[in-house]
Amino acid sequence: MSWQKDQEKRRLEDPNLLKRHQAEQRALASEMSQQEIEISIKESKIKELESQQKVQLDQIDEILGEKRKVDKEIIEMEHRL
Repeated sequence: MSWQKDQEKRRLEDPNLLKRHQAEQRALASEMSQQEIEISIKESKIKELESQQKVQLDQIDEILGEKRKVDKEIIEMEHRL
């Protein structure tokens, strides 16, 4: 038997192989769950920021509209003088 085959055979015959595999699987599942939670938090933050952006853009539009009215009134007042 070659050295590599012998090594593989010993590894597969290891009584703790299944336990190590299951522990690794649990660790990976836990890590994945944590990452999914982080993704969810970040998605919520993105939605919150998008909502704030919309509110701020609406406020800017309102302010610009008021500015146009004031500018128009100023021009009309200047023409009257």
